[in-house]
Amino acid sequence: MPGYHGATLQTLGLNGDVAVPPLWGPMVVSSEKIPAPLTFRAASPEAAAAASLAALEETIERLEPERVLALVMEPIGGQSSGVNVPHPSFARGARAICDRHGIRLVFDESVCAFRTGRFLAAHHAPDALPDVVVLAKGLAAGYAPLGAALMPARLVEELAATTGFTVSHSYDANPIACAAGAAVLDEIVERDLIAHAVTAGDHLRAGLEAIALRSPLIGDVRGRGLLLAVELVADPDTLARFPAEVDPGAVALRHGLDHGLLLYSRRQNSGRYGDWLLVAPPLVIDVAECDDLLTRLEATLADTAEDLLAHPAAHG
Repeated sequence: MPGYHGATLQTLGLNGDVAVPPLWGPMVVSSEKIPAPLTFRAASPEAAAAASLAALEETIERLEPERVLALVMEPIGGQSSGVNVPHPSFARGARAICDRHGIRLVFDESVCAFRTGRFLAAHHAPDALPDVVVLAKGLAAGYAPLGAALMPARLVEELAATTGFTVSHSYDANPIACAAGAAVLDEIVERDLIAHAVTAGDHLRAGLEAIALRSPLIGDVRGRGLLLAVELVADPDTLARFPAEVDPGAVALRHGLDHGLLLYSRRQNSGRYGDWLLVAPPLVIDVAECDDLLTRLEATLADTAEDLLAHPAAHG
């Protein structure tokens, strides 16, 4: 943890949100969690990955390997971790541990698929491919609700020979939703939007890093392609977090509206892992639009800083 995998009763228990158990109680069966390999504030990205892998190994041994079905993880984070990008050794190590214990590896790419310069974020580490990839969001670009699970034929055949796919809903394979998804995938391919995410993302990231040098609120710029985030800190010198009673993302959202900018920042865990703003514009964004976004964001952060600095409690 932290991590986010959905809002149904079946997925809430996978989330790394401390508010879930007291809110939902026994309606949700919580999974075992390990610390996420968060790179910001860690001694190094490699050290963060190593600590998480050690925790994974310990947890599997404690639970006993035959009682563990799968490890579910975000290969690149979304809102729950502010687009944390783990060191590549984490995916490789997780793959090796799962193989050694006969455990399936599941990547939740609901947010990061298509955005990071590869069709799947998993493709950045082809020697650590998962057994299952879950997709949503960008698969139909919001034109229709659509999700999918990808897995190799050998696993499909294994399951088909036993229980089969028994989980279904009334509108599975809805033709309208599937048509929207097919049209979106055609646009992604025909307009080469996966490669565009790299070039546009590099331009956007450079602009964010320039803003970070001027802003007293930004402690880190991270992400890959057009899935980026800035971490908001109370003090850029000490990297101090904001206290639980101060939500800097909410303040930034309000000022963003004044500058014609819609931002996404939904605070989790009362900021115990940090606060951030996601910067994940449409894949079709061009350079001029990136520059416009950056201008609006810098003005937004300036107003946010002035607002927060007017309240000393914001700095703990």
